[in-house]
Amino acid sequence: MNENFIKIATGEKNPDFEDLEIRAKIGYFSSISGIILNLILVIIKFIIGTVTGSIAVVADAFNNISDTASAIITFVGLKLSNKPADKEHPFGHGRIEYIAGLVVSVFVLLLGFELLKTSVKTLLNPKQIEFSIISIILLLFTILIKVYMYRVYIEFSKKINSMPLKATALDALGDVFTTAIVVCGIVLSRFTKIPIDAIVGIIVSVLIIKTGIELILETISPIIGDAPDKNLAKDIEKIVLKQPNLSGFHDLLIHSYGPGRKIASVNVEMPGRMTLREIHEQIDKAELEVFNLLGVKLVIHVDPIGVMTEREIEVRKTLHEILKSLPGGFKIYDFYIMKNRGSELLRFDMIFDASYAGKIERMNEIADEVKIHLNDAYPELEIEMHLDFEYQ
Repeated sequence: MNENFIKIATGEKNPDFEDLEIRAKIGYFSSISGIILNLILVIIKFIIGTVTGSIAVVADAFNNISDTASAIITFVGLKLSNKPADKEHPFGHGRIEYIAGLVVSVFVLLLGFELLKTSVKTLLNPKQIEFSIISIILLLFTILIKVYMYRVYIEFSKKINSMPLKATALDALGDVFTTAIVVCGIVLSRFTKIPIDAIVGIIVSVLIIKTGIELILETISPIIGDAPDKNLAKDIEKIVLKQPNLSGFHDLLIHSYGPGRKIASVNVEMPGRMTLREIHEQIDKAELEVFNLLGVKLVIHVDPIGVMTEREIEVRKTLHEILKSLPGGFKIYDFYIMKNRGSELLRFDMIFDASYAGKIERMNEIADEVKIHLNDAYPELEIEMHLDFEYQ
């Protein structure tokens, strides 16, 4: 993207696109530009639609009215999402940006259905439209404006990872094809009595409805709660496990409170012989590095592990052999054997993957099978097993 354009939007030549203030500036600039340009398109298309009597052009003008409303909603959403955290919302207001994207998507969908209804009525009661070279030229000009808007929105949406801007970019791209179809319809209507204009209006409406559905599905996902980004999860794991004495990385949970606002928690294993102060220092270092490098506020829970004795190595090897004969999708953590009132207690966690979420009965069946095999191999051991699953 042109550096001068970036400077106009942010006031800086090489801005940090992860910075929330820079994100806000880009969002505001894009929204205000969208409001102004879409209003220009509305005026041009309404004039053309009125002069030519084309329902397709009028439908396209209404589409741009929706785009203007969307830009206003996006602007308001960005304003609200950048409000600082308060007592009622301790994690900030970042998710308002997701809601703004959803509202934009619903507007697109509703408009599509309204235009479809109008176009069908026109098909049943067709009207002759007036052909005009000037109208064609002006419509082609509006296409160039939409191409420009798409390029700006899609580039900025990638820079700041903004769902509303991405939704608006895709809508602008859809408008390019929509107006192109309208132009073709006007040209063809000059050579036939078939109600091309109404047919084009129906095509435009269907395209708008399709875009609306796709945008709703895309923008509602982070509101419901996306699965952790695999690349981000790997980066967090890499940073944490490079710290001395940290191992057994599992149960990573990542919560998004809006773009640039992520909180995570994870379990790690550390030698039980370490002092509390030593553990605290290494955990603090890992959490700080994750925040500085990835912008994620991480909380680490420590599971103490002992030095593996010959007995533990033998039992753990047997356990892994048992697991090979069972359906996959789980890992073993926090494994140790301890003396318990004259007997030995074997304790470990079985962590299943996300495919087992909600399948508690199946998890229990597998756990019971593991326990039976272990009891056969080591009848003298008491077994304590904890079950859980993780989204990775």
